[in-house]
Amino acid sequence: MTKILLVEDDVALGEALHEVLLANQFESTWVKSAEAAKRFLADELFDLHLFDIVLPGESGLALLNWCQLQNLVAPIMLLTARDEVTDRVIGLDGGADDYLGKPFAVEEFLSRVRVLLRRRSSQKSVKWRIGGMVIDTEKHQVTLEGQAVAVPKREYELLVMLAASPGKVLTRVQLARGIEKAGGLDSNSVDVHIFKLRKKFGSEYISTIRGVGYSLNSPK
Repeated sequence: MTKILLVEDDVALGEALHEVLLANQFESTWVKSAEAAKRFLADELFDLHLFDIVLPGESGLALLNWCQLQNLVAPIMLLTARDEVTDRVIGLDGGADDYLGKPFAVEEFLSRVRVLLRRRSSQKSVKWRIGGMVIDTEKHQVTLEGQAVAVPKREYELLVMLAASPGKVLTRVQLARGIEKAGGLDSNSVDVHIFKLRKKFGSEYISTIRGVGYSLNSPK
């Protein structure tokens, strides 16, 4: 199920949008501050981020900047009552993918959500290349230097998660929670599967950041 993070401090609006997303078959996580959002983003991967600009404490623009520094790849849409062109320019120049001014119709909100998700989906190539590794996401096959490599289901799911953000360090918790089916994995199971992947592809592809997590890199 598509996972969306909604950051909105207006309780009435936040609750309404949260319910709308759930009713349209999205998995919605609703928080009311940038600080709370960061706690979720540290442990989970989302398909779309919806940030109100005016938040208690850090603003949505500050949260947007933080996401850029963390190399989070999911699209970001800003929600705000502000109507000044300057705010839109700052947000879009800062890396936001869309901007929706309040008040807005639910139909337009859902339409923009779907557009961003389709755009993200269309950007995913069937074949991902990382150095000599090729991941065919349509056939669920992996090759290394042209040779097929047998990668069981759980290992493949972890490999694809790492490949979606090459060079980015994903924590054990993020990887475990990113696998939703069959109750997901625990952190120890993640370590075991990553160990098997490293035996197949080598440490030059899969790096361990001690005490933090793992990343997939193209060999130099």
